[in-house]
Amino acid sequence: MEQLAAATGIHMRRVNGVVNDSIGAKTRSGVSLAQLGVALTNAERWLEDPSSMPAGLPAPSGEDLDKLHGAELRRLLATYVGPLAGALREPIPFVQTQLNDWMGAPSRAEATDEQLRDAIMQAWAWIEDPDSYGASSQPEPPEPGGLPAPMRTKTAVADSSCNLCAAPVMAGELIGRMPRPRRPYVPMDWLCAHCLSDRRAKPRLTDVLLRIFHHTFSGSTTLLNTAEAAVLLDALLSVPVPEGDGHLQEALTALRQGIEAPEPVMQLSYHPAHAAVAAVHTAGPQEAAAGDAAVLTAVAQHLAEWQHNPQDIDQARYRNRILWRQAVLENTLTPTVLSQRGGPFWV
Repeated sequence: MEQLAAATGIHMRRVNGVVNDSIGAKTRSGVSLAQLGVALTNAERWLEDPSSMPAGLPAPSGEDLDKLHGAELRRLLATYVGPLAGALREPIPFVQTQLNDWMGAPSRAEATDEQLRDAIMQAWAWIEDPDSYGASSQPEPPEPGGLPAPMRTKTAVADSSCNLCAAPVMAGELIGRMPRPRRPYVPMDWLCAHCLSDRRAKPRLTDVLLRIFHHTFSGSTTLLNTAEAAVLLDALLSVPVPEGDGHLQEALTALRQGIEAPEPVMQLSYHPAHAAVAAVHTAGPQEAAAGDAAVLTAVAQHLAEWQHNPQDIDQARYRNRILWRQAVLENTLTPTVLSQRGGPFWV
């Protein structure tokens, strides 16, 4: 098999799959001697003339896929599931789930045409190079205070908005999706180029506000790197700071110490973080940069709703506070760009 893989330039797992297909078996374990003889004969023949070996599934063409819609795309995608399961050595239900996650749809039945086309292209790529699956499904962990590599990127086919920061995205611009997070975090949809790669290294006030929002949403302490701490400190130093606000003074002290500390990440606890948001918001969203105002207003609103529960949603009905916060967000009295997106997101 190694010689045949080297001669054809096809990954050895795929070569194994082609040999098995030639004798009508999913695996050569337990097959008859006659079948093994046929497999050996086929392998020797293909080794003498590598071009004669079946290539398996043809490479999908974007032009051809554009001509297919709905059920046609779903049927075509289904033909890739078996070969992909063989190439990855994983059960078919697992492969189906991974493809659904990849295209960002609960199931093939609920996927859009664009999502189905993306899944077909990716399934073929994983079949051709099974090792690339591991790289995309198990990315390297990020450096402290940094970001993991995107799970995938592409150019936007239509105007939309970022699923994290709500910034507009024009057709033709780069968008991408981050790796699937662990619970209780929920997957994000397509993100703008800034949120994919620069939101921690070159943070805007919006990026810091979103960290406070989603960390509060998940019930965790807000973690800020040095650049993020500097952005929030600058915002606080530009607005009036009420005397006697102990939590706000605590935030200012923590931010200054975090910026000067050698550690790459600092912690900003619940009350100081909320006091910082309230101070910047009280100064007036109009004082914020144009791109920050909508997120600032939304974060301040939802933090207040989680604290005061104006909808009077009974927390005892929910298994944990995250589910309760989700219910409060979904039933907000004034929908915002954040309530439309949900969460909590792993930011």
